Amino acid sequence: MRPHKLCLVLLLLVMRCTYADTLPLFHSVPGGVAVVPLTMPEHPIGYYNNHRVMIVGSTGNWQAIIGLPLAAQPGTHKLTVKVGNNSSVYNFEVAAKQYQESHITITDERKVTPLPTDMERINREIKLIQAAKATWSEMAAPSLLLTQPVAGLYSSSYGLRRFLNNQPRDPHSGLDIAAPAGTPVQAAGPGKVVTTGE
Repeated sequence: MRPHKLCLVLLLLVMRCTYADTLPLFHSVPGGVAVVPLTMPEHPIGYYNNHRVMIVGSTGNWQAIIGLPLAAQPGTHKLTVKVGNNSSVYNFEVAAKQYQESHITITDERKVTPLPTDMERINREIKLIQAAKATWSEMAAPSLLLTQPVAGLYSSSYGLRRFLNNQPRDPHSGLDIAAPAGTPVQAAGPGKVVTTGE
């Protein structure tokens, strides 16, 4: 084998090993991550529920990394993949998962049933959060390595289903980490700030 071809093969192997070592654990459940292998020669573009998904890898060995919402239903889901003007659909399965529950009794009824003025702010902030989450930035080599943004105790787990005065609420879509006020917080990975607020 010629030296330049050998170098190219070694580079591709290193790229494949790098992504293989950093791919998230395949856990295709509501709130989990589905990893779907793709074999097309060119870099594809993927969509799940009309949202772009991250695709990493190299020629003939791509991996679609799909973050599944906690509201995802068990069963067959579809990933749409496009290369140029051609598109194809990949099916993948989502299994059921039972998350922990937290039952809380609150005397301040306003925290259970918000007032109309509270709902105005809640709905306004939901739109801002959804717009931020819908933002897509193209990256040549996206990083799959994330660091914990702050040291501290986990105070509320991801996926936790809360019941306030026996009324069900949406599952907790984050991981709460308790730390003293003023503790510096770092980004979990490289990115761009798209919104701020209180």
